[in-house]
Amino acid sequence: MTASTPPARLHPVPPAAELDATSRLLMHAAVARAGTQGYRGFTVRDLVADAGISSQTFYTRFTSKEACFVAGLQELAEAAEVHARLIIGDATDPAERLRRTITGALSLAADHPTATRVLLLESYAVGTTAQAERDRVLDATVQLVGGAAPDIVRAVLGATARVALEGCVDTTGATPSPRALAEPLAAWAATYANAALDDLPTMPAATSRRRGRAPGSLVPVGPDGSRRLRPGPKREPRAFVEHHQQDRILDGVATVVARDGFDGLTTRSLSTASEISSKAFYQHFSSLDEAFAATMLTGGRGALAAALPASMAPTDWGDGIAQGLRALLEFLAEEPAFAKVALIDALSLGTAGVAFQREAIDVLAAIIDTGYERADTTVAATVSSAVAAGAWELCADRVRRERAADLLALAPVLTVLALTPAIGITAAVRVAGRMAAATADSPT
Repeated sequence: MTASTPPARLHPVPPAAELDATSRLLMHAAVARAGTQGYRGFTVRDLVADAGISSQTFYTRFTSKEACFVAGLQELAEAAEVHARLIIGDATDPAERLRRTITGALSLAADHPTATRVLLLESYAVGTTAQAERDRVLDATVQLVGGAAPDIVRAVLGATARVALEGCVDTTGATPSPRALAEPLAAWAATYANAALDDLPTMPAATSRRRGRAPGSLVPVGPDGSRRLRPGPKREPRAFVEHHQQDRILDGVATVVARDGFDGLTTRSLSTASEISSKAFYQHFSSLDEAFAATMLTGGRGALAAALPASMAPTDWGDGIAQGLRALLEFLAEEPAFAKVALIDALSLGTAGVAFQREAIDVLAAIIDTGYERADTTVAATVSSAVAAGAWELCADRVRRERAADLLALAPVLTVLALTPAIGITAAVRVAGRMAAATADSPT
């Protein structure tokens, strides 16, 4: 199975013309259950009880719980597209269309947190067919907004979706309401008003291929195709052997999840991928969840080790941000398994996945903030977080389309995304040009 192949367990969804009142009642029950309990928190038996029908009647409408849920998700996505058209209305200026989209989408998220959670989070628990519904809404909205810089629009809408997602899953009250963040996000988006990126430089192709910085490639594969230590008379120190086993486990987690999704991660599949026994696994980790958390932490540290020094090296703060972003993109391109797990698959864990990603986005925002602090201009406190979330969306979109190897090409647009609120788009494009030229001149 490749990363782009929908899971075999996902059965076809009936055409809309075949959906009668009972079918729609079941679909709505599935969406409601997923929004309050999570997709994995209910069964067909629950849906049958909600609808007041027999199991036999359920299976005359849908072949599985998944098919029922996806049908409801598709209906929800269609409604979201209609809402986007309505809130944009008769506005013709792309900047105004984007402002209306942001404020309207976050008001809708505040009023309908259950539906928001289903579309933006629970879809990841099912597979690529369900995830595609979230992406279809975003793709359609980018086209509706229009403008000369679709990547910037996608980044802004991705940051908006992140605010909506985090607002609907927070139960502590620590996260501001999506509606409360609508105006700050709209003000940030306005800094890119009517942006045209015709002069944006093209990044040279990556020439380096460093590995071993994140789970998925921590332990090199030997000539025999194995990651195990070679047998022989020389005995390695116990601490080295344990560290080697841990790295193989983390490699196995990233490999299995990137290939099969989180549901494919079992002790058996992990043992095969990491080439260790289940007994050895439990000597290092108490559960698969703990191993996944360690995988995310290790990869995050690798990303930080790549981006932070690069961002601090240049004298000019703008060049520092540009070089930090370039280094981060290189890291992700060179570690495709970890990139997919972090950017996409983590959300299949539900709220825990949202928390994993929030920590990573916060680290990226802190790197950007460090650059802003060196500048002679004032930037609103929410900007770095919005930029980081927008950058995250652009990277995830590239990986989702199986173009992880091309992530470095995003460096100029991410530079413009990060610097425009502080120095304007013209100066930001110049910095992107210097970054692209420096990359071309680099021996690596």
